[in-house]
Amino acid sequence: MSGHTPAPARTGTVGAFGRAEEALLRFCRLGDKRTGGSGDAAVGAWIEEDLSRLGFRVARETFTTTWSQESTASLAWAGGAVPLVGHPASPAGKVVGPMVRQAAEAMAPGSAGAIAVLDLPHARWSSARDSRIQDCVRSAADRGAEAVVLVTHGPSGLAVPLNTGLVGDDFTVPVAVLSPREAVSLPTKDGAEATFHVVRDDAPREVFNVVGRLDRGAGRTLILSTPRSGWSICAGERGSGLAAWLLLVEEVARSVAGVDILAISTTAHELGYAGMGVHLSGEPTPVDRAALWVHIGANAATRDWREVPGGLTPLPSADPQRFLAVSASLLPAARAAFAGSPGLEVPHDVYQGAGGELGDIAAAGYGPVVGVFGAHRFHHTEADDLSCVSPDLSVDLADRMLQLIRSALSRAD
Repeated sequence: MSGHTPAPARTGTVGAFGRAEEALLRFCRLGDKRTGGSGDAAVGAWIEEDLSRLGFRVARETFTTTWSQESTASLAWAGGAVPLVGHPASPAGKVVGPMVRQAAEAMAPGSAGAIAVLDLPHARWSSARDSRIQDCVRSAADRGAEAVVLVTHGPSGLAVPLNTGLVGDDFTVPVAVLSPREAVSLPTKDGAEATFHVVRDDAPREVFNVVGRLDRGAGRTLILSTPRSGWSICAGERGSGLAAWLLLVEEVARSVAGVDILAISTTAHELGYAGMGVHLSGEPTPVDRAALWVHIGANAATRDWREVPGGLTPLPSADPQRFLAVSASLLPAARAAFAGSPGLEVPHDVYQGAGGELGDIAAAGYGPVVGVFGAHRFHHTEADDLSCVSPDLSVDLADRMLQLIRSALSRAD
């Protein structure tokens, strides 16, 4: 990242390029961020240290989730095999039968006992609870499929692991994901006997949210939240927003008066946003004492790319496939704060669509609320690494969000 030129500082800047760069490098060095893994725990401990340094009273909200470790995930046939990514909220197991491939939207009759390979339409896939995925898997199972392989066509060309629901299995049959790049090697004719095999060890594991409180006796609270867990390194999905969140937390603690501050780092994002559910079902800030809730969600400040013959080249601008959702009363201030920011320059009412934890926050009755969420090119893939982020994008997001926070709080005074 050292080759990037920092963007010109905005009025009221909250952090230097170097601090954001350090946060992104540290986040990436901590490796895989799946809930309950060593990376997730290490980021949580780091956040605890930072909040304590700033004078926050820090506590953990602990709960139990399921840790899934695959030892085998493959689809094999005479003369070939491809690796799969098993979906953790579906049965594991071994299925032998004819392999039938078709577009996910097709409703052609299937073969009893078949392994259905379904080509999903081109999209930035994220969740197994997406109705398009639910419908096509259910249809395949109803037509006799005993296992389903989803080919996740999208801008990355890679396998896209899917977030799960909050409780229970998402599917009644074994389901796994296949990279479009690997799918080109599948037999061209239907009916070849194949073996779908997923071996997975599921075990309970204790995980934790981090909650920091800065009590000033103000009687109203500014809440800043962000998830920290995700698939693989998730530099863009999680790291870009975490870097901005850390800058914001430090700056509001230093310069935003008249409010108490609550900083929340949740885990289990990819498991039905379970961490936020635990917080909201515990002892959250009463709705009538929340001055403003700001949520920095997925892919908040990731890099855009230019497609050229033979590959991709990075651009200094942000991937515009991101959204700014706010309470209706904040729409004018949000437009002013995020003018010219790719994707975020067109904010919408939070009740017209909110992704991830933000939807749960709004549904719990909080308002006013502000949230950023999206899906960048390498969302949920093994390629979501340091190449997907740039410190100046995280700084710019934090600067603009600080402007909006100050505007929102001044309206409430």
